[in-house]
Amino acid sequence: MIVLDIKKELASEFDVSDKGQLRHFLGMEIEREVRWLEIARVQKNVLDAVSENAAKNPEAIKAANELNKSLFDITQLYENYADRFSLWECKLTILNCSHHNDPLLIESVWSHIIENVINSANSVQEKATCLFAKIEALFKEFGESGHCFPLAFIIRELELKACQLKLPEGIVPEKLAALNIDLELLMEYYSRMISINERIWANEGNEWHLVQSSIRVISLLSNNAHTLWSRSRRRIIGKAQDMVSVCLNICYQKPGTERMQQTLKELQCNFQRNLP
Repeated sequence: MIVLDIKKELASEFDVSDKGQLRHFLGMEIEREVRWLEIARVQKNVLDAVSENAAKNPEAIKAANELNKSLFDITQLYENYADRFSLWECKLTILNCSHHNDPLLIESVWSHIIENVINSANSVQEKATCLFAKIEALFKEFGESGHCFPLAFIIRELELKACQLKLPEGIVPEKLAALNIDLELLMEYYSRMISINERIWANEGNEWHLVQSSIRVISLLSNNAHTLWSRSRRRIIGKAQDMVSVCLNICYQKPGTERMQQTLKELQCNFQRNLP
């Protein structure tokens, strides 16, 4: 039986006893036998994270010993270890393993992950390097899951950090595009953000930050317009031109935006030339 095969494979690393039907985790039931191996991998991640805290936290030493001796179900891993020791990446792994889709909870986990990365680094350059390296690593792990990589939320959080840290303009869309995230999708999310016209960017010290990032998204799309399928090119370019118009309207409202206006007008011309 598959459960016996799994338990035999796990026995080399964990003391596996018959747990019976797994409990519900945040309303989601996980199938019993076929999930043990996946849960064991999750537990190994939790064990590694808890062990890192052992030197600073005596409770972590006890927890690491517990995790070394027995295989726990997914609810126990979340409640007794990931939540207890604020292991945010482990929480994300558990939420992904359980297929639990709670947007507010997942966004809260992501906020803590991003904040922890920023706080663990010293210089601005180090913060930026660590932050984007973490995003790349988590994208590789959770990018295909959808619900555990909430792209719209992540973009906004990254842009806020980029604004606060005064990182080079357009760095967020450049880094996300380097992960091969669809440019049309990026444009869609930036278009939504720019249309809201939040005051938060001015409060963070650069009221033009989001416009500058949006221009970078449009530029990336413009540079790759020739690669778009002719069937979808007109539709995508039409959306890009709409976004250019929104950015131009924002720029027209205040002085000192001539450089951005010129860039946007050049992008308009380039899109017009690429129309099928």
